[in-house]
Amino acid sequence: MLFRENDQAIYGNEPLSISNELSSKFAIYPNPAKTELFLSSTNGTGKVKAKIFNMEGKLLQTDDLNFEQQASLNVSNLSSGFYFLNLSDENGKVAVKKFIKE
Repeated sequence: MLFRENDQAIYGNEPLSISNELSSKFAIYPNPAKTELFLSSTNGTGKVKAKIFNMEGKLLQTDDLNFEQQASLNVSNLSSGFYFLNLSDENGKVAVKKFIKE
């Protein structure tokens, strides 16, 4: 049985959601960014695919990153505005971060 309770979808007694544990392992800075966006990780993550989407959901940039604690993305080609950074690791875990390009 599916119903909503306190803005949470419930099936049986389990909440329906996507685990976002990868999101807590990444930080991005500076935000807003001018030319480069830095990513740091609380643990060594290895290979990560980074995708940048605009507010309409259009994929603008894809980068394959291989890093231990820190990596950077060149965002100088993006127009000023709001963007979503989608990070996915080798295990299929996904994190989504929002950032502003000055």
